[in-house]
Amino acid sequence: MISVVMTVYNAHKYLRPCIESVLSQSYVDFEFVIVDDGSTDGSDQILEHFATRDSRIRLFKQSNRGVSNARNVAVSHSRFELLATMDADDIMLPERLQRQFEFMQNHSEASVVCSYAQLIDRDGKVIGSSHTVVDVNRGREQRDPHLIQEIVHPSTMIRKQALLQVGGYSDRFHVAVDRELWGRLVTSGHLIAVMPEVLIQYRLHQSSVTAKDMFNHHFTCEFIDYNIVRRLNGETQLSLEQFRAFLRSKPAAVRLGNLLASISRVYYKKATRHFAEHHWLPSIGCLALAVSISPYRTTKRVLERIQ
Repeated sequence: MISVVMTVYNAHKYLRPCIESVLSQSYVDFEFVIVDDGSTDGSDQILEHFATRDSRIRLFKQSNRGVSNARNVAVSHSRFELLATMDADDIMLPERLQRQFEFMQNHSEASVVCSYAQLIDRDGKVIGSSHTVVDVNRGREQRDPHLIQEIVHPSTMIRKQALLQVGGYSDRFHVAVDRELWGRLVTSGHLIAVMPEVLIQYRLHQSSVTAKDMFNHHFTCEFIDYNIVRRLNGETQLSLEQFRAFLRSKPAAVRLGNLLASISRVYYKKATRHFAEHHWLPSIGCLALAVSISPYRTTKRVLERIQ
């Protein structure tokens, strides 16, 4: 059996279709553990509505404590070894649980399996795709975190024992929590596999997130990735302060190049969020800025997403 685990915080707008997609799975032998992390927008009423109508839903409520805490609480209440993760604004395709259950039954060496995803806008229209590339062995050999953790979190199924072994979700970070988890799993010897098929629809929205927020997110990802490489090399992790000092010690030309690359990535991401919200002019403006700074890489990203 499977435990579907999901946390909710002010997800009223997209919550109904999300829950319906879980309850409509072809695989029916599961529990649906939901933690409401202090929602104030009416999400709790939607959750209660569904919980009274489907006995597979086990609903827990708490004051707002953040996504890591809420996910760990959901895991602590789960009864089964296989955990299918879900986010409250995304859509499961009907065969997701069945396909991932079969994969995990047939691949005991894998601690995590993820899948490809369709990217959808605020109205549920498909606007692109994410073809996850995961090669843990090559990532370890080449010390390349991008081969390990470019994963869509709600596309994953995780063995509970492996998750608990590495300490669950970390509360050290407010962003990139899943990225940090994949790194700990891989550097602890666990295998992450990918199913090359679309099993989830991942919603892009929240174009209101500021560029500053995105820079902070990007910096956190760099910090996480750098420490993954250090652990793979048998070295101790750097603290956040030590990492900042390390970056400042680089030559000016290198720092400038890294800054421009960061700006390009941030504005490309902001362009996709504006696009998903149908904010056409801001989307075009952000994309133009990203292309002007990094023409080749940005164009490559766009072509990959619309392929």
